[in-house]
Amino acid sequence: LRHHVLPEIGDLPLPDVRARHLVDLFHKLRTDRKRNLAQRTIYNIYSVVSAMFRDAKLAGLIEQSPCVLDERQLGPLTDKDPEWRNDAVFARDEVETVISDARIPHDRQIVYGLELLAGVRPGETAALRWRHYDPTARPLGKLLVAKSYNTRKHREKSTKTDAVKHVPVHPVLAAMLAEWKLGGWAEMMGRAPTPDDLIVPLPPAAAERRRSRTGEPFRGHDYSGKRWREDDLPALGWRHRRHYDMRATFITLA
Repeated sequence: LRHHVLPEIGDLPLPDVRARHLVDLFHKLRTDRKRNLAQRTIYNIYSVVSAMFRDAKLAGLIEQSPCVLDERQLGPLTDKDPEWRNDAVFARDEVETVISDARIPHDRQIVYGLELLAGVRPGETAALRWRHYDPTARPLGKLLVAKSYNTRKHREKSTKTDAVKHVPVHPVLAAMLAEWKLGGWAEMMGRAPTPDDLIVPLPPAAAERRRSRTGEPFRGHDYSGKRWREDDLPALGWRHRRHYDMRATFITLA
C-alpha cells in the first residue's frame, strides 16, 4: 500500500474509488519499466488492495468493493524468470553437504536440517523450543510447530496459516538433534539446554550485537538469510540459491 498504491490513489476517499481507478493503477504498475515488477508482485499488491476494500465494506465504509479485476487487467500469474523455479530445488548430494559439511557451522547445519528435512519455515525454525520436540514418539519422533518468530516485528506469533503442525522427524534429523542437544548447544551457549530454551538460538556474540531488540535470542530470518548468502553459500562455492529454497526442496520432494 505504502509503496505502490497510496502514491497513486491515496488522496481519494474510500467511497470514491472506482474499478477504473484500479484498472489505471495496475496498468501503470505493470508497464513501469523502472520498477519492473514481477507478475507475482502485481498479484500480491492486488490481494492487499482487495483485502482492504473487503474490510472497508464489512465496516460499513463503502457499499461495494471496486476490486473486480481479473487476468485481463492484471496479466497472467507467471514467474519473472520462468527457469528459476526448476533450479531452486537442492539435489540429494547438496542436501547432504549443507547438513554435514565442516565448512558450515554446527548451529547453522541444524537450522538447514530443520528446513530441509522437516519443511518448517525460517520463522517457525526460530521459534522451536526443546519442549516442542518429542524424540520418544514412535515410529518417528515428532516436532510440534505452533509458533513463528516475526523478524520485522521482533515478536513470537502464530504460524503463517495459524495451523498447528505435528511434523514427523526424519531419522537423520533426529540424529542431528540428539548430537546438537548433547554437545553443540551447550558448547555454543555455555550451559545445558532446558525444555524452554530455543533449539537454535542466536550465538551469544551475535545476540550481544543486537541494537533494536531485547529479550530472548531469537534467530531471525535477517540473521539466517544473511549468513547463508554471505558466508555459507560462498564457502561451498555454489551458484545463488535462496535460503527459503530449503523448504521448497522439502515440499517438492514430498
